[in-house]
Amino acid sequence: MVTVKDFKVIAPITEGAKQFNVLVLESQLELVKSKTGKYYGAMFKTQLPVTFDEKACKKLIGKEIPGRVVKVSVEPYPFKIKDTGETVILDYSYQYQEETSAEAAVFA
Repeated sequence: MVTVKDFKVIAPITEGAKQFNVLVLESQLELVKSKTGKYYGAMFKTQLPVTFDEKACKKLIGKEIPGRVVKVSVEPYPFKIKDTGETVILDYSYQYQEETSAEAAVFA
């Protein structure tokens, strides 16, 4: 399950394009094994574009949706770390993945 934590209005980046909304989704607690072999807890976020207005987005905050947030490989891109201002190159992103019927049966 993922939880709708917030929503954002995305401004158009090209002339003639329309603004649209995205839901900010957060995963459940996951245990991740570090390079040193120790585990730590993490929750991952991603954004999901939607076709509905701000009022509908606000109603969804706090709701749970079947699925998960997964790490996927992407073309390398620059990412600026807010706290330090440092720019790093990342080759992954987090995306929403729907729950398959087999997974749904396991969680039921």
